[in-house]
Amino acid sequence: NLLCKEQNSSVGILCKARKVLGTGYLKNLYNTLTLPYLNYCNILWGNAAQCHLQSLVRMQKKAIRIICNLSKFASTSAYFKKLDILKLEDIHKYTVMIFMFKYKNHSLPTIFDGFFKLNSEIHQYHTRQKDKYHPPKIKTNLAKTFIKYAGVTEWNEISSEINICCKLSSFKKHVKRFLLSKY
Repeated sequence: NLLCKEQNSSVGILCKARKVLGTGYLKNLYNTLTLPYLNYCNILWGNAAQCHLQSLVRMQKKAIRIICNLSKFASTSAYFKKLDILKLEDIHKYTVMIFMFKYKNHSLPTIFDGFFKLNSEIHQYHTRQKDKYHPPKIKTNLAKTFIKYAGVTEWNEISSEINICCKLSSFKKHVKRFLLSKY
């Protein structure tokens, strides 16, 4: 509810600024006013049920329509890619990928050591999946939203698609480009 309230005021500012500013400046305003709220602790709440996230998705789409000067019911998918902005669902995947990259490169606090296991640590025979992380056994759909499961599944899906770089900055660019290419 707090995020929706903040998004609503940001969208109001964008709407008033639309009369004076161009698309580039409106995108900068979006990145300044809206994006930090969508990124903050997204790794924790970004995998919530769609019913809880729906109002945030609507507000994000409304902001895109304002930036691009679209009608109220226009489709926004192509404009997310055009503006180089990730959708809320992809912001979550992006933050999970950054977490997993930091884990793989031992950049997280020591409390996370041993948090994930490679398939090669589970069994001794060689398979094509030996360098991927082993997903934990889960019993509920709620457990699928936890980082321990979601991180492994997202990482295993994306690691074969993109080049796993040695620097975080280049990895972020590759992941963002990969996520935007799906629009």
